[in-house]
Amino acid sequence: MSKIRNRFNSKEILTCHDNLLTTLYQMGLHNITYREINGRNYLINSIEDDKFTIELRAKIEKTVVETYKLEPDMPLLNIYNEQKREYQEIIILINAYLNYLTFTNDEKLIMNILLDKYLNSNEKYGVSISFREIEGIYRKRAISYRNIILNDFTYRKYVSTIEGLMNKQLYLKTSKDFRQIRYGVNDKEILQRLLIVDKPHLLGKNNVEFEFNFGGFGRILKLSRRYSNTLPNYFYAVSFKQVKMHIVAFYIAREVFIQQGKLNKNPYKSDNKRFKINPRDYVDLLTESTLNKRTNNHLRNLRMVAGYIEKVLDEMKNKGIISNYNAIYDYNETEKFQKKHEFDYDINSNLCCRFTTNSLSENVSVVFEVVMLTT
Repeated sequence: MSKIRNRFNSKEILTCHDNLLTTLYQMGLHNITYREINGRNYLINSIEDDKFTIELRAKIEKTVVETYKLEPDMPLLNIYNEQKREYQEIIILINAYLNYLTFTNDEKLIMNILLDKYLNSNEKYGVSISFREIEGIYRKRAISYRNIILNDFTYRKYVSTIEGLMNKQLYLKTSKDFRQIRYGVNDKEILQRLLIVDKPHLLGKNNVEFEFNFGGFGRILKLSRRYSNTLPNYFYAVSFKQVKMHIVAFYIAREVFIQQGKLNKNPYKSDNKRFKINPRDYVDLLTESTLNKRTNNHLRNLRMVAGYIEKVLDEMKNKGIISNYNAIYDYNETEKFQKKHEFDYDINSNLCCRFTTNSLSENVSVVFEVVMLTT
């Protein structure tokens, strides 16, 4: 029977695949509502199903409720018609609290790094880390981080990103049948800061060391054991300009982890031996929540995502995490397509063209078929 490869190899970074975490990461703007709790007013980004309720909360003043005429449990984006002036005002309100209610891609990267340190720790309530360790061990893959020097930009980025994680207030309630009883995570109710930092202190220029933990939320992630080494270390060693590549790799690693679990349960079912990845499904996962208008660059993003997927699958194949993968291109021979490829047809009118991820357009698409390892 196949196994999850290198799941607890100390040389590889642990990546958490728990759906509690991915639910937080995927929180958008359309579930943001107003609610009064114990006499206090909050904007709340909430997702609920029959197994759990998870929320990010931002405290607001009563004057905000009165000014914007907020109604309990009504999505803020549904309050006003887009053509009215008040809609622009509600946009300003949401943007003011966006950092409390959603995640940036930078925050997801640093959160994943901190979770590796936390999940690998035997400390029950806390573990220490420094900016140099994050930069050296995780993002530069150095053997030692003692001589790593952070520039001012990177230092400020770490400060603002970690403060962003600290400022998020998390509420979680799990049902009585949330998971198997043996995990000990059922029927829990938690209200906490997402990231709890203690004893921060400077260790030279641009280097801060601090203790941290994820409270009851972290203990649920650790007890649930939904983490592995399926995401190669390479994809943690990215610049902040390349952080989207880490996010793509993060979600692919989760798909591999889930598929491997299916394969473990039933290694003889053919559907469990392979699965497909559509780049179009990943584009929205990379889009940070914002209400600012942007130019339409969907095709450029699609090509970028497809290129990242190909790179991730190449690395996973080389690392022996997956067996193989195939890029399956499809095309629609519209008049525009035929004109663009008029010199790519042979004398029998057969198309002789090798597509790449840069070929993607309204007429060319790709799906990646991933072949899992079996033993």
